[in-house]
Amino acid sequence: MVLSWIGPRWLHYLIESERLAYADRSAYLGDPEFVDLPTAGLTSKAYAKARRALIAAQAPPARNSCQARSETSSPPAGPKPSRTTTASPISS
Repeated sequence: MVLSWIGPRWLHYLIESERLAYADRSAYLGDPEFVDLPTAGLTSKAYAKARRALIAAQAPPARNSCQARSETSSPPAGPKPSRTTTASPISS
């Protein structure tokens, strides 16, 4: 399938693929030095094919991207990363 550059269908596929990518990023963001991430599963061809199948040829009704994660297929099993923020005091 050839899509015209920056045409409506091209933009639809771009936006939908980014929506799914950001949903995955939101669910699996973590430092691999401290958290076991399912990197092999998230980068597998089978997972990409499953995610690609979720993108319809027609644009769906508008929705919040945070809802996308709960409505889509789950990535391969693995621990959910923890999120920790640390800060040190600023010294003069």
